Amino acid sequence: MPQDSQHPDYQSYIGLWTKCRTVAAGEEAVKAAGTAYLPALEGQQSASSINEVTTDYESYKQRAVLYGATGRTIEGLGGLVMRKSPEVGFPTALLDRLSTAGRQGETLEEVADMVITDQLEVGRIGLLVDATPAEDSTDGLPAPYVARYAAESVINWREEVVEGALRLTMVMLCEYNPDPNNADPYANETVKQYRELDLSLTSDPNNPDAEMVRRYRQRLWQKVEKKDEKGRVIGEDFVQIGPDLYPRLPGGKTLDFIPFTFINAIGTTTKVSKPPLLDLVNTVLSHYHNSADLEHGLHYTALPVAYAVGFPDKSTYRIGSSVAWTSDDPNAKAGYLEFTGAGLGVVREVMADKERMMAILGARLLETQKRSAETAEAMTIRQGGETAALEKIVTAASDGLTKVLRWFELWLRGEAADDTGITLNNDLLPQGLTAQQVIALMQALQSGALSFDAYFHNMQRGEMYPDGWTKDDEMDALSAGLPLPEPTPTPTTNTPPTEAGDDEGDDEEGSGAGEGEGA
Repeated sequence: MPQDSQHPDYQSYIGLWTKCRTVAAGEEAVKAAGTAYLPALEGQQSASSINEVTTDYESYKQRAVLYGATGRTIEGLGGLVMRKSPEVGFPTALLDRLSTAGRQGETLEEVADMVITDQLEVGRIGLLVDATPAEDSTDGLPAPYVARYAAESVINWREEVVEGALRLTMVMLCEYNPDPNNADPYANETVKQYRELDLSLTSDPNNPDAEMVRRYRQRLWQKVEKKDEKGRVIGEDFVQIGPDLYPRLPGGKTLDFIPFTFINAIGTTTKVSKPPLLDLVNTVLSHYHNSADLEHGLHYTALPVAYAVGFPDKSTYRIGSSVAWTSDDPNAKAGYLEFTGAGLGVVREVMADKERMMAILGARLLETQKRSAETAEAMTIRQGGETAALEKIVTAASDGLTKVLRWFELWLRGEAADDTGITLNNDLLPQGLTAQQVIALMQALQSGALSFDAYFHNMQRGEMYPDGWTKDDEMDALSAGLPLPEPTPTPTTNTPPTEAGDDEGDDEEGSGAGEGEGA
């Protein structure tokens, strides 16, 4: 099989991923796809080919409006997860490495945000931990980084039972890199290549007599034209670019596993899961079709059309208060042709129904707020199904990123601690405490019915404290007490001197003071 062979699951889901990506990107991307997401009406195809459309179709498409529920839902749900910083366990001395964890210098938190977005958008992403060799770094240590691969770029994979456990033994990644043979420095041409990750059964080159073992290997492949003896192109073939690479940890040890993980909507296995917002995407496209039909109908029927019967044949009739139409025909009549009927109204009703359906399917941020008050309990129940699905996404992301962090540490230290990991925010329904709840908690604390630990726990869950605020921080703040305002100095009044002759005693006292000052 050639290097660009695709896994059966990849072939089954690539169309769904493309559709979800396109709809999430918005109206311009959907319209650019043309008839793929908006079928042409009868008569709007070209006579020569059904894949070619006329200007009538282009006008029909441009009048349509895409309801942007998908992109806003992804932004909203992702914002709920990332509104609090993740909890990270990593060696303190190496924390600065996480500030540029991504291949393009992204922080670890930025990588996590991108992972959540891809999980919501298509339900899948792949992460590879690679490293710049130690000899090429400034501090003599490998420089690890996290490389993100979209679901569409991971075209093939294989699992096998190795030493009694099911392990990933091959992954094929499709990449596009700048063309090194391009002479134009301003051209943005790319070359397609395939990066193969596998567990190769080989011997140790430093000890040829040792037993054959599985070692992590990378190989690069490119497709080139295959020519016959006369230089004629007869097909294509794959050639390897560069030698086999066996990445090594500090100390020279090779890896016996592939540092690559899938993160899906429900876990970190190789199994492909349904995009979590696929039902919403399909409803958005159906709403888009209705919008095209509605706008098309309005274009031809919304404006009244004047008609005249029995009037002299003229090329032009003007309409206005200063113009009169006259005719010698007693049966002459004039009027307006206007659309009547429920046809377009039914389309509007269907569109409104689908907008409400979008709210149920995940676009809660787009739902029209109820005029009547809604209790916190009712809101929690209404959003419970959505939150449960989002919690699975967050848990899968935390598990996958924890693997990544441990491999990251492995590249730096040659080993990874058990407490290394990351936990993303799973408190997805921000519901602060009401004034009545705060008073009830304080009364329970004051009466001894509630310990301070339990009181602090409830206040923290109600988001009454800053992010990262601990019980010790609160105790220290309580011990310090409230900052007291500095006393306001009493203003002094400059009393003007008393004029001579007002009071004899005062005059003598003032005279004496004057003499003393003069002396």
